Amino acid sequence: MLEGTRRCGDTEPGVTVWLIVTRAECKDGRMSDASRGPWYWCLTHGRVEPAEGCANIERMGPFETRDLAATALDRAAQRTKDWDEDDARWTGGS
Repeated sequence: MLEGTRRCGDTEPGVTVWLIVTRAECKDGRMSDASRGPWYWCLTHGRVEPAEGCANIERMGPFETRDLAATALDRAAQRTKDWDEDDARWTGGS
């Protein structure tokens, strides 16, 4: 599977949760830095989110960097175009 093409997740219908977390305490008491990722592109809000963002069904990812998440739609559009062209060549243009 190509990076950024996987969509999965769990959500409760009609409920969207948005949390902004810059530092969070891990289960073992260490502090984690949310700037490390993973990162997601939120389809609902049109922006990059950390793991603690919207439900996975509403976003693309995960991505290792913010920059990859920010360009997720562009890469998906290019891949769709490429696949459509491949399909047209395979079927003889019909």
